[in-house]
This record gives sequence, C-alpha cells and structure tokens, in this order.
Amino acid sequence: MATTSSSVVIAMTPPATPSSNTLLLQTILNHALWSTLHVAARYLQVYATPLVFESQTILSSTKGFAFVVLLLIGVVRSRIDVRSCSCGDMNTTNNTHCAVVNKSQREEEEGATSNSKDGRIKGDVNGIIIATTPSSSSQTEQSTDRSGEDTDLGGVVLAQQRRKVVMYTVLFASVSTCRASLNVASAKFTYPYNITLIASISPIITAILDSMFLHTQIPPFLWPATIVSAFGGALIAVSQCVDKQSNASTELHPISSKDNAIGCLLQLLVAVLSATSRLLMKHTEHILTPKHIVQTNNIANCIFPLLYTLLNNPSSWEAFRYLLITPKSLFAWLTISIGVYCYVSSNQVILVRQQGPGLFSSWVAVRVLCSAVLSSLFLGEGIKNWIEWVGIGIMLITVSVYMMETRKWMERRKSEKMNNGGGVHDGDGREMIPMLSRG
Repeated sequence: MATTSSSVVIAMTPPATPSSNTLLLQTILNHALWSTLHVAARYLQVYATPLVFESQTILSSTKGFAFVVLLLIGVVRSRIDVRSCSCGDMNTTNNTHCAVVNKSQREEEEGATSNSKDGRIKGDVNGIIIATTPSSSSQTEQSTDRSGEDTDLGGVVLAQQRRKVVMYTVLFASVSTCRASLNVASAKFTYPYNITLIASISPIITAILDSMFLHTQIPPFLWPATIVSAFGGALIAVSQCVDKQSNASTELHPISSKDNAIGCLLQLLVAVLSATSRLLMKHTEHILTPKHIVQTNNIANCIFPLLYTLLNNPSSWEAFRYLLITPKSLFAWLTISIGVYCYVSSNQVILVRQQGPGLFSSWVAVRVLCSAVLSSLFLGEGIKNWIEWVGIGIMLITVSVYMMETRKWMERRKSEKMNNGGGVHDGDGREMIPMLSRG
C-alpha cells in the first residue's frame, strides 16, 4: 500500500493590531503609567520614614520581585491552560517535529516545500494556522527520501534559533544593565536639571537610530514635535537651574565642572543605550517574546545592583526592615515592582513592536507632564516659577497637536495599505514553523 508524506507548515498569527485611536491611547497611557515610577522612587529616596531607600536597593529589590511575580504567573497559567501546541491536538502523527524559524529561515522552508502545488489550510488551532502539502502516491519514494532530510533541516533550524535566542538575550541584558547602572551613576556627577535636559532629547536620538537601522515609517510631524518638546524640556531644566542657584548658599555638596561634564556624558550614553534597547525590542520581534525581554531585564537589573550593594554598602538594605510596617513606602514599592516592572514594561514591548521605537519614544513628553502633576499631588512639589509653567505649556500644546496629526497619519497609512490590496497572505508578517511528519 502506498504511503504518503506530508510537509506541514504552521503560521503563527500575531495579535490583531488595534485601531489607530486605541493604539494612541494605549501608548499615552503607557507613558503616563511610567511616570509613576519616578514619583514613587523619589518618595522612597526622599520622603520615606523612618529611613530612606538607596537607589540601587530600590532597583534590585523591585526588579527581583517583579521577576518572581511574572514567574509565578507563568507557572499558574501553564497549569491552568491544559491546551498545548502538541501534535495530537493538531491531527498530526506522533512523530512530528516542530521547529521555529524567523523570516529568512521561513523562505528556505517555503522553497523546500514549493514543489507541492496543492497545499491547503488544514486547520486553525489556538491562533496557529496549519498548512499541509500532501504528496501523491507516485512520489512516495521521493517523499520517503526527503523525510530524513526534512528532519535534519528541522534540527538545524532549531539549533540556529537557539543560538539567536541566547545571543540576543545576552545582548539585551548587557545593554539594559549598562543603561540602568549609568543612569544611577550620572546622578552623582551632575545636577537633576541636566538629566532632565538630556532626557528631553532622547526621543530625537531614538528616532534617528530607528530611521538609520530599522527604516521604520514615522509620521513627518514627529521631527518638529520632538524638537519643540525638547525645547519645553529645556525650559523646565532652566527653571530647575534657577531654583538651584537661588539655593546655592545652602548647597552641601557642590559639583565641579569636570564632574558635571562626566555626568552629562553618562546621561548621553544612557539616552543612546535606551534607544538601542528599544531597537532590540523591535528587531527581536520574531525571536524573543515580550515576557522573555521583560524577564531578562528584570533579572539582569536585580543581580548586578544586588552584588554591588552587598559588597560596597550592605547597610543600604536596612530601610527594608520598615517596609512592611509603613503603608506609604510599601505602596510606592509595589507600584514600581508590580505596576511598572510587571505590567507597564510588558505592554511597552508590545507597543514598541506595533508602531516602532521612534514613534513610541516620541511620546516621552507625556511622562514629564504626568510626573509634574503626580509630584504636585502626592509629594507636594509644585511648579516653582513661570519658566517651568511655560515649558510645561509648550509640551502640553505640542503633545495635543502631535496626537491629532499622528492619528490622521495612521488612518491615512491604513487606508493606503487597504487600497494597495494588502490582504492576508503568507507574507503578512506571520511566522512560519515547519512541522515534518511521516505517514
């Protein structure tokens, strides 16, 4: 009796892209929630009682707790969700082997199965589309010979994918750790207003790198919007400088010009590394999952600050003795660890991949505005002078106009794609996973 051989290909369907309005609202909300990190961290470092918390201990403890929480959530979900991507659930034979490939590897697999002209969709299970290409009885001998080759090819693809996962995991962890460490170190060498000034130009740096390396489409209004927002941020930095000079006589630890230059240079490196991390989020879209990226960030920024504080300043952890008995400190600490490092970080990766690093980072002005509001409400740190009011007003107007222009651009881009006949096909961004079976 003649046997048949089937080459099965799985297309992983990504989550449906939300509408333009929904995507913009999610992006603005994500940046607004990020501002809670700055306010909560400032409370712990300045206003917490009876002891304040050190920045490195806050970073290490919150990242470590977020890692544990996400790990436990994953374990619970894996036990509750009994459905799995198994061969039995997909009406395939027991000796099926699965291999995950990216876009370039997918083309090789499509070339290997292109000889069969009667391919069809077998089924759709849990968002995974299964395509089969059965061979005729006259090709039995060729199919039998090719089954071993396909199995070997699947092993090679798996090995290549594992190497990519390890390489990008190490790279992202290194960039993330360097960024966090330099960000904390720069605060020792320069004044906060310099940090604010350099942070206001970070969206421009991200957009430039995004255009150079990823060639992501961005709205034309992004460039003037980020430049004007940077000008508003510069005014806020100037207002901080004026406030600092008015209190110069009470300054306990003045900073020299050399140290100030070092601090500004470190902040510039932080801006470049922040842009690099978001470019990696987008570039690894078909290699690393959002949870993988977030957990890599959490564990890397937990271990190194932990080792640093234990070796250099073990007493910095004494404030945690009072964490559970001081509700305000506990709430601020949980806001950072669970609210920001669990939920907001995961959502950030998804948004960066949906719209690109440049477009996502262009909304950083929302963080500044929300930080000013939250600081005034919860920390009693209101706006100090008219210069800061002007800077905030410029940012607010720019963000409002930019939101309307971006929405129009996104709607226009969506209609152009539909008019160009952009339908669902094998090249619509779905990743192909070859499954090799023998019948």
